[in-house]
This record gives sequence, structure tokens and C-alpha cells, in this order.
Amino acid sequence: MRHGPIRHSRHRGAIIGAITAAALAAVPVALARPGQVVTAFGSWGSTSTYLVTGGEDDAYPIGITAQPDGEILSWGQSRAGMGDRGVTAVRTSSRTGEPGRRIGNVFIDDSGNMGCECAPTAVAIGLSNRGSAFAGASPGRVNEPRVRPTIFVANGSGDPDPAFGVRGVVSFDPAPGATGRISSMYESGGRITVAGRAGGTWFVARLLMTGNLDPAFGAGGIQRGVAALDSVRIAAAPDGGVVLAGLEAVPDGGDTGRLTIARLTPAGVPDPAFGVLGVRTPAVRDLATQSLMSLIVAADGRIIVGGTTAGPVARRRLAVARLTAAGAPDGAFGNRGRVITAPGGLVAFSGGHLLIDAAKRVYLGGAGRRGAAGARYSVVSRFHTNGTPDVGFGAAGSHVSTRAGSDVTGLVLAPNAVVYGQRRYPDRRFDSVAGMMNLVAISR
Repeated sequence: MRHGPIRHSRHRGAIIGAITAAALAAVPVALARPGQVVTAFGSWGSTSTYLVTGGEDDAYPIGITAQPDGEILSWGQSRAGMGDRGVTAVRTSSRTGEPGRRIGNVFIDDSGNMGCECAPTAVAIGLSNRGSAFAGASPGRVNEPRVRPTIFVANGSGDPDPAFGVRGVVSFDPAPGATGRISSMYESGGRITVAGRAGGTWFVARLLMTGNLDPAFGAGGIQRGVAALDSVRIAAAPDGGVVLAGLEAVPDGGDTGRLTIARLTPAGVPDPAFGVLGVRTPAVRDLATQSLMSLIVAADGRIIVGGTTAGPVARRRLAVARLTAAGAPDGAFGNRGRVITAPGGLVAFSGGHLLIDAAKRVYLGGAGRRGAAGARYSVVSRFHTNGTPDVGFGAAGSHVSTRAGSDVTGLVLAPNAVVYGQRRYPDRRFDSVAGMMNLVAISR
């Protein structure tokens, strides 16, 4: 007679305990207003990931990206010894903020084993979504007479992918005899698409996962433009084509750049239905020539770019522009297709990282200073689909970090939250700060 109630009591206690634990786990998210830190993530809303180990001297955090399994990859460039440089990435749970395993460190040395020896500030890297494997693109080999774009692919252990090129590395010539540099890349459908500048004009190239240039794309895998563009960015179009954005210097315009958009068909040739010969220069001005940070192509084909305004550094503000699928300024967004913002009373902004959620709201991330020479603070702003600030998010539509000394390195969607990466500026009095990527989750 006594055993029944005891078993029932234990069962009921287990149920109550499970419900209580679930409720407590949900409390921080439920209590966090949109734009506020989610305290259930990491240690009270943030987690730090070191991209270096004992065998490496330093690292430079570059970006973050979301993986298909919901985890976040923090990635950057590491250095070991006097010259060897590589790419390293660490997995972090987007739900808990708990750092996971380091998925590899592909070192680049001048012997050609894995590409090239490059300065860390000169390397552009993107990550693929092939599980734990990642792909990167470096500007080229500095010990060669001219710089050749180099792509490398590694498996989840950080070892060269033997199925890609020669020992995981491929170099190619986007313009015969000319220096070429990669500035943007993405992986989709088992193909790697890269873009940059070579021979004074922009180029887009597509490679198969064998490392061969895709013969079905452009001319032998490469399509070249006719304009000299800075800050070239690419994104996949809904039909499998490519949308490219860049900034062309304005004659006698100082650091002002003229936004240029190009669209390629899935076959890699200029889209005749877009602008003139596949290129359009929308009336979106006042962007700094080197400032274009992000490019997103929405499911409906609309094009969104993020960066900073031109002018003296102390007066630079964050900017986002939305274009129609045809490349014209979208009059239904902001002021004739553009929004300029300087949240938190900050100045001298940098960044312009973009994100769109399921409700088609636009997130814009960057960093500004408190005063022209003050400390840097990370900011994330949210806008409605018409470009007006979402005043229900943070303070008047923006989240401003409380931790000084950091830049935003990217934005990713997480369950009920937006996670942004922070590049901590090394304090040489404390070597442990070098190479640290800080992740912060804010409720959405």
C-alpha cells in the first residue's frame, strides 16, 4: 500500500522538476525585451572564444557564420612562428553559448603546402555550409611575381581536403598576367563562388568541389566586368545566379563611392534583363569607397547593402540601402531607398553587417565611438520593412553594448535571439585578449 504513493510521489516530483527546469531555462529569454541581452546565453548573455592555442602566437578574429545544424562558427586568422598563417574556426552552440570543439586550423606557408604566406589584414575568408568543413579564399601567394587568388578547402579536422585541387589548394588567374585578389565568397549547391578584383576590373569565378573551374559558368568558369570596384561583395540570387555589389570611386569625390550592382545569370553571364548589359548604378550615394560591408539578396530578389557613409571619419554613420529586384532604389524603404543612422549618441562608425529575419525586418550592426577619440561600442539596430526604426527593439530601435573596445564581426539568427560577434581589440598588457571572439545574444 505504501509503495504506490511513493512511486507516484517520485514520478510527480520528476515531472514537477522537469517542468520547473524548463520554465527556469525559458525565464531569461521571456524576461528579455527585444534588443536586450539574453542572460541564458553563455555567461549572462555573452561568451568568449579564443582562436589561438599554445602553439600559436596570435590570431585576428574575422567573422561569424551560422551552420545548418544551428551552431555558430567563429573564425579568423591565426599565426604560428614568424611566417606561417592559417585559418581557424570554433563551434559554439547558438542556444546555450557553450563553446564547442575547434574544427581545424589550416596553416598557410610559403612552401605552397596550403596556399600562401599572407598578411592577416589582407586575407578574405568565407565559410562553407558543408557540415564541419570550411573553405577559405586568400588574396594570393606573396612570394610569387604576382598575386594569384587562392582557394583552399579543409575537412572538419582541419586537414586539406584531398578531393579538392592539389592537397586542398587551387590557385587560378582571373585575368591573364594580372594580379588578382579575392574579397568575397560563398558556397552553394556544391560549388564555391568567389569575387574580387583583377587587372583593374571586378571578376566572379565559380569552382566545383574538385577544385576545377566550372566550365558551365561564364567563360571557362570566370566572368569579368569592365568597372574598377572596391569592396566587392557577392550573394546568391534566388534563381541560382549571382548578384554583385561594389563601390566605384567618384572623380574628385574624395572617399565617396558610387554603388554599382551587377547581376549574372545561373550560367555566369550578364543578365540582359538587369540594367544595361547586366549592370546598374542606382542613385544611392554618399557611401565611403572602402565601406561596403554586406550584401543580402532576399527571397523576392530585392537587394540590400550595408556600410558606412563617406566624409570625415568622425562624421561617418551606418547606412543601409534597399533596392528592387531590378536594381532601382526601393521607394518603400526609408528615404528613397536608404536609411542612415547613428544610434546611442556615438560617432565615427564602422561596419554595416546585415541580417534579415522571418518577418523581413532588417538588422544593421556596427560600432561607434563615444567622442572622436573615445572607446568603441558595438551597436545593432532593427528596422521595419519600410525602413523605420523598430522602437520596440532596445532603446529607440537599437542595442548598444556596455562593453567597450570592440567591433562587430557579423550577425546570425539564433532561437529567439540575434547573436553578434565582437572583435576585441588586444590589450598588450594582457596577452590573453589577443585572438578572442566575443559572442553576444540579444532577444528579438
